[in-house]
Amino acid sequence: MAILVNNRTQETCAAPGTGTVTLLGAVSGYRTFSAGIGANNLTYYVIADQTGANWEVGIGTIGSGGTTLARTTVLDSSNGGSLTNFSSGTQAVWSDYPANAAVMQTDVGTAPNQVPLNQYLGKLAFMDVLDTVNSNVQQTTNTTNEGPSLLLDFANSKTLDPRITFTRASTATYYNGITSAVAEQNLFAYSQTFGNAAWVSTNNAIATGVTDPASGTTAQTLTASAGNSTFYQTVTLTATAYTVSFYVQRVTGTGTINFTLDGTNFTAITAPTGSWVRYNITATPTAGSRTVGIQIVTSGDAINIAFGQLEQRASATAYNATTTTALTNYIPALQTAPLGVARFDCNPTTGESLGLLIEEQRTNLITQSQFASGWTLQGTDTAILNANIAPDGTQTFAKFIPSTANIYPGHRILQNVTISNGTVYTFSAYIKNAGVRYVQLCLNTGFSIYANFDLTAGVVGTSTATSSSITAVGNGVYRCTITGTSTGTTGECNIISSTSSSAVVFPVYAGDGFSGLYLWGAQLEAGAFPTSYIPTVASQVTRVAEVALITNITPWFNQAQGTLFAQAKFNDTTSSAYNRITTLDDSASANYVSISRLGGALTVYGELKNNGTVTGLGNIVSSSSSVSTAVVYGLSPVFVSNGVAGTNFSSNTPVSLNRLTIGNQVGSVNFLNGYIKKLAYYPIALSSAELQEMTS
Repeated sequence: MAILVNNRTQETCAAPGTGTVTLLGAVSGYRTFSAGIGANNLTYYVIADQTGANWEVGIGTIGSGGTTLARTTVLDSSNGGSLTNFSSGTQAVWSDYPANAAVMQTDVGTAPNQVPLNQYLGKLAFMDVLDTVNSNVQQTTNTTNEGPSLLLDFANSKTLDPRITFTRASTATYYNGITSAVAEQNLFAYSQTFGNAAWVSTNNAIATGVTDPASGTTAQTLTASAGNSTFYQTVTLTATAYTVSFYVQRVTGTGTINFTLDGTNFTAITAPTGSWVRYNITATPTAGSRTVGIQIVTSGDAINIAFGQLEQRASATAYNATTTTALTNYIPALQTAPLGVARFDCNPTTGESLGLLIEEQRTNLITQSQFASGWTLQGTDTAILNANIAPDGTQTFAKFIPSTANIYPGHRILQNVTISNGTVYTFSAYIKNAGVRYVQLCLNTGFSIYANFDLTAGVVGTSTATSSSITAVGNGVYRCTITGTSTGTTGECNIISSTSSSAVVFPVYAGDGFSGLYLWGAQLEAGAFPTSYIPTVASQVTRVAEVALITNITPWFNQAQGTLFAQAKFNDTTSSAYNRITTLDDSASANYVSISRLGGALTVYGELKNNGTVTGLGNIVSSSSSVSTAVVYGLSPVFVSNGVAGTNFSSNTPVSLNRLTIGNQVGSVNFLNGYIKKLAYYPIALSSAELQEMTS
């Protein structure tokens, strides 16, 4: 129910004591509460006696006949904030807008207990369009025009209110929705169509259709008909580091082969052999239009060339084919939040602001998450380190390449980890198609579970895991996960090159010795769902839990009644954990007002607890991991989630509430493991109709 105010609404009353006021009629020149506010409506009121020594400011309810005022909530008074006893004489009572509900210019700032500017502006935006003030109905809705006394709009502001105490004794990763990095790049056009006019050849005889390193026929033979023959492409460059690379195979001769980045300054490469080898040079050219390519020094020498690439970076990455135009891809860059800095996470592919991320403590048991060491390759399989740009924007993606042999048990890279028996674990890795479309994650020894993933369609195939998932993080990279319960004390973490989305575990096939998988960010953690990536280098690393709370709620809190509102998203959608979104509590657990999720289903709860006894417990099963929900205590307690009303509560209101916890509960347990987009608190009990409209 909205709280109404109106100009020049004032009546007299006589000695109401501490009870309901009987209104005796309008003061001359003013209107009655019946006319100005209306029967059965809430209003802000002021009562004062003739001397002004006794007074009271509060929220009251006009009776059904319009001639009484029930003093619902006292906001301030001459009796220390409690009901004032008007025992004699005549008093004046009028409609007013109290200081408790106002935000003044001097209240806006960054000092403790000041309202941040973004929150103040958000409060104004959160209000309805004066649908009840002065009976000027501009918009008919069920939503109150009473603004929240606390508004934490994390998704839009991407900032932490200075009244919040936030701790996390470690770094942590997240996406900021802004930062990206240059990923695959090839500034050559027609990188394996060398007969195209984009390429210029001087003093070379050219033969096409030669077998290339990937067993195709896109390579060509260059035979020098004179000394210092060249083969190049003209590209506009800047005065920064570039790397040019070609696959080269010696056909005849023993002379020098040079690469150039500026057309005149040639750099000799290692003398080519009869096998395909990728050669590269890095240099900083003079800015402008430059010729980039290969020079054969000795007449009569012949080489095969394939897969030309030019990149604006200081080292070569894995080859990327081009046709009519050059290629430059970008990847959303995973960020690292320093110790104690909150994470405002974003969807890496859409940029959507998800809000404040709160996670429990987790440890990555993999000792080298970027595959630089500590991993075992199967048979003659190989891995090229620093082959591509990883999700964090660094050149640390490893390229795993299955060999041309039929290997059992499959083409795989693995690490053994010590685990606890009978414990739920989740294994995950960031993976990209590098010529192999399908990948298989397998927890073998100590688990015996696996799942196939399609890295082109972005879907999970056959899976024997308790749960499995594939999540796009941009530029064709997916985070693949499997979850299961251990049956031993050693876990074998396998990433396997697969042949289809329905392949059996450890598929046996022959690779081409060139195509493979980009791998990065491997993580094994105890838990029924994956959490944000925890990098490791030589040992296990723990990301400490995040704790956020407001310890001084007095400036905006009403003990008698109120409404707690939240918009949140759960990352944990399968476990039976208890995930708290937010709680008003007494710094212990005897009294609280709480919104949470419990159980394997997406069941959202609103809960009231008074002196150790649960007085209200509303639950709603939601089909979505995203919820918009609110709980009311005091007058007409109610719980609503995504527009659906839950069980009505007892009127037994929790007492001694003195702080707001965000994303966890007393004792720093039952973490949200998800995102809070918005929290709001209203110092009044909103109606069920208002809550249904607000949360729909």
